[in-house]
Amino acid sequence: MTSVRGYRIIANLCCGARFSTPRYGSINFTAYEYWTDSQRVHSLAPTDGGLRRCTCGALFLLRDAIEIGFEDTQETAPATYVTDDELASLLALPMTVDVELVVRRRYWRFLNDPYRDLYRAHRKSVDDADKEAKKGATTLWRSLGRKLLGTKPPPSAVVVSPAHLFTVPPFNATEPQRGNMQVLLSMLLGSSQKADPLEIAELYRELENYDEAQKAIEQFEAEEHVASKLLRELIKEKANEPMRYRM
Repeated sequence: MTSVRGYRIIANLCCGARFSTPRYGSINFTAYEYWTDSQRVHSLAPTDGGLRRCTCGALFLLRDAIEIGFEDTQETAPATYVTDDELASLLALPMTVDVELVVRRRYWRFLNDPYRDLYRAHRKSVDDADKEAKKGATTLWRSLGRKLLGTKPPPSAVVVSPAHLFTVPPFNATEPQRGNMQVLLSMLLGSSQKADPLEIAELYRELENYDEAQKAIEQFEAEEHVASKLLRELIKEKANEPMRYRM
């Protein structure tokens, strides 16, 4: 469970304005959906990158502000949250490299959201058809069983469904998507901080650069998990679609 234990009072470096932000006692990272671009739908943990707008108009990250105090109840106003709809317009504003990385990362995932809607609709139609096929097969065998003096249908016959591959809609990145992903890639690779191999691999994969995606995933040296295994398989299959998976 995500729990809050009071509020930190922070001061922004740009003008010294003061804000409050929750101090988490615990964070639950469970989400309703998990995607290969690291989007977490209906996550119980913050997924906004800590991006905020100061009263002076400047953008900043919560992690860069200075902590100057603490309060049990939120009496100090919080900084303004930046919505996804604002991200495109923000790219024309002056900002630090760290802020731009968060903006472009969130914008990448935001631009993938229309595809997520297509993906969900497609998978629902396939799953619904599969359920109808199973229902029809069960009804047929029950009918035949009664005619054959109570003979029970074989279990495999009851649950059989039409043979089909796992399919998703094609993903055709738009020019704004491709441009943002390319800039984000360049920034991540040029950063002084070590880039996440999975994030780099996913960006290359969505851009259909599978050779570079393979090179990036080979740099992943941590313990394998669901996302890393899925990415390896998708790169091998030369599939560029953002993919939903289960934890």
